[in-house]
Formats: sequence, C-alpha cells, structure tokens
Amino acid sequence: MEHLLFEHIEGYELFELRAFENLAGTSFSDYMVLSQVASHISSLSFDDCTQITDQIKLVANGEIHPKLKHFLELNSVKTLHCDKSLRNVLKALDIEHKHSPNITRGIKVNLKKILKKAMNKQLVLSASHVIAKENIKYDMEREDNVAISTGYAVDNLEEEIKNLKLKISKMVSWYFPQFGKTLESNSEILENILMNPNDISLNSEFEKHGKPELVKSLLKEMAQDIRNEDRDILFMTVQLINSKKRLYERLEGYLADKMKMLAPNLREILGDGLCYKIIHKAGGLLNLCLYPSSTVQLLGAEKALFISLKMKKRTPKYGLLYQLDYLKENQGRMCRYIAAKCSLAARIDYFGDERCNEYGKELRRLIDKKIKSYRSKTKIETSAEVIKKIHDKLKKDKLILKDGKETQ
Repeated sequence: MEHLLFEHIEGYELFELRAFENLAGTSFSDYMVLSQVASHISSLSFDDCTQITDQIKLVANGEIHPKLKHFLELNSVKTLHCDKSLRNVLKALDIEHKHSPNITRGIKVNLKKILKKAMNKQLVLSASHVIAKENIKYDMEREDNVAISTGYAVDNLEEEIKNLKLKISKMVSWYFPQFGKTLESNSEILENILMNPNDISLNSEFEKHGKPELVKSLLKEMAQDIRNEDRDILFMTVQLINSKKRLYERLEGYLADKMKMLAPNLREILGDGLCYKIIHKAGGLLNLCLYPSSTVQLLGAEKALFISLKMKKRTPKYGLLYQLDYLKENQGRMCRYIAAKCSLAARIDYFGDERCNEYGKELRRLIDKKIKSYRSKTKIETSAEVIKKIHDKLKKDKLILKDGKETQ
C-alpha cells in the first residue's frame, strides 16, 4: 500500500493511493477522476499559529515535527508520495519517497470538497504574517529610511507649532495686549497663567515690562477678565502646543542619534536637518556615495536643471546645499567645493569600518578655511592631506589603546 501526504496551512492530509501516475500525464482536476485514484483516510491538524510556523521552520531545516512522525508511524506508512522537501526526513525514518505532482495538484484543486469545509482565513492570515515578518531581516543598510522619516516628522511638527501659534496670537494679544508677543514665545508660562493665575512664574523676557511684582499683578488681573469658554479653548491650544514642543525636542534628539550612527561625518558638514534631505533626494546613503560631486551639488534642483537643458539656458549652480547657514558669499564656487567634501564624507560613512566623526570635523574646518581664503588668498590643505592626517591619528590612538589594554 502506498500513501500520499498533502500539506496545507492548517496541517497534513493523508491519502491512500489505488492507482499511480503514468507517463500520459493525466489530469486529476475533476473530483470524480481523483476519487477513483486517491481516498482520504486521516488528517493531522495544527492547533495554533505557533505550531504552523514551527513545522515550516523544521521542514526548511530538514527536520520533522514529532507530531508528524507519530502520525506517519500510526498509519503504518512505508511508501509516501509527498513534496521533495521531506525526502531527507523520510530517508531517516526508513520510508520510501515518491513524487506525484499531478495527483497532488488535483487534491489542491478539490481540497474544499474532500474536507467538506472552508479554510480558516484568520489562521491563514496570521500564519502568513508571522512567516513574512520572520523572513524579513532587519537591514542596517536601510537605516536611512528611519532617519528620513524622523526628519520629515520634525519638519512637520515645526510647521504645525508655527500654525498653532498664529491661530492663538490674536486671542493672546486681545486679552494680554501688553504681553502678547512675550507670551506667544513662552507658551509654558501662558499655560501656567491660565491654569493657576495666583502662582505665576516669570523669566528674564518679562523684565522689559517692569518690576516682577507689578507684571505678575497685571497678568493676574488680565487672566481674570478672560471668559470661561475662551479660557478653555486657549488653555487646550496652549497645552497642545507644549505637548508638540516636547515631542519635537524628543524627535530632534532621536534624529541626531540616528544621524550620528548613520552618517557621522556627513552631518558635521551639513547638520542633521539638511543631511537627511540630501540622503532622501539621493535615494539612500549608498546612492549618495555612488554619485559624483557634481550630481550632489545639484540635488534638489532637478526641475530647474531639466528646464534649463530643455530651453538651452544656463544650468543651476546649487540645489539643497544653498540652505547651509554658513554659505553666504561665493555660493556657486563654494557649493561645488562643499559637494565634493560631502561626497567624500558620505563614502567614508558608508564604507568606513569605524563610526567616528573626526573626518567630518576636519572637512568642515577645511570648508571654513576655503571660505576665508577667498578674501585673504591664502593656500589651504588638500582633502587627501587632511584624510591622511586623520587616518594616521586614529590609527595611532587605536594602537595606544591596544597597548594600554595589553599592559593592564
């Protein structure tokens, strides 16, 4: 007697074969034709999603689940038609392996009729999700996606805070005419005044309005004149601004930590805010490494570049690099110079073994010297000299640290 084992997401189905496949390649998609060849004799079902994933992992590693082993022994299986993935496992159990793809395909088509029930869709979905999640490995090379998303979240929060401040500015100026602008920039103090006007704490910005005691008494009187409805709306808006500010500070710190790990040298030249935008425009840190400095220079100005090429006009000299704070004069020449240093820093960050920002610091100093050299016409070091100097310094520090550990 020969058997056929059919595997599906909910378990295994065992069939007794009355006839076998021939060279003609007969189709068994019709249920009546299939029933003449194979008859269903037993089932092995899994109880939950964990058992399903365990079974899949064991089969992938060339092992067999104890429940499946017991199931085959209980049915006295000696010759088994099944998938090729179980060949090595069956050899260890002294079971002959055979393969009948046409009959297996026919069982797959008619499984619902054979079992007389539909598949558990929730179990199938859960198992698929778990398997997909385990198969997707965390890729350090795509860490830049997290930094880019965080960077745009920081920018969006900053814009939202500005919009909220604009919305309450008129209300604050109406109820606190003398202190409108000061309170708009000190939302924490405004929240304290609205919540507890009897206990007001001020900072140095209120000194220009007079003595602290006089300012406190004025603020207390003004706060008491606010209608309850306006007070509630104003208080909720100020609370929202303060909560967004706290989230903004946390995200800003998180972005700085991510950029220190992802591109420590590049961020020294561009800063966190511009660094993630350049990486995003390039399509990742790896792409940024592969770009020549002329392409890095024009990132963010693609539309202007294509228009100029189409209209046969002068091409733009800079893109996102124009946003740098320290770039005030000689923008065209300096953008070209900075782009070359950014390209170099990005390659060090991506291909370098050590995560340090020493190269970025020196390249930033070199940029500052270049800006000053346009006025004084002094000669500055080349990038190769700076890179070699930092490399030798890091190598020397590493050897000193290693010798120190050995002596200890």
